[in-house]
Amino acid sequence: MTKLLITEKLITNKQDFIKFSNIQDTVEFVRYSDFSSNTTASLFEENNIKFIYDQFVNFRDLSNSNYKFSSNCIFQIKKNS
Repeated sequence: MTKLLITEKLITNKQDFIKFSNIQDTVEFVRYSDFSSNTTASLFEENNIKFIYDQFVNFRDLSNSNYKFSSNCIFQIKKNS
């Protein structure tokens, strides 16, 4: 299932991720370009949690890419001040 982290700045390292998210499971850090690439589609068929660490996303980005919201991924959403 897709999860969203609402943050003021991007979380780019595992220590900050664990502290902010309280998720103790093994999480694989994945670049947005790898996520959105058709050549890595099989990467997201695994059961491991994927964390997109290098870019904020929004619902439109995910919908336009035909993202399956049942996938086990975590995205960051920019918190409005």
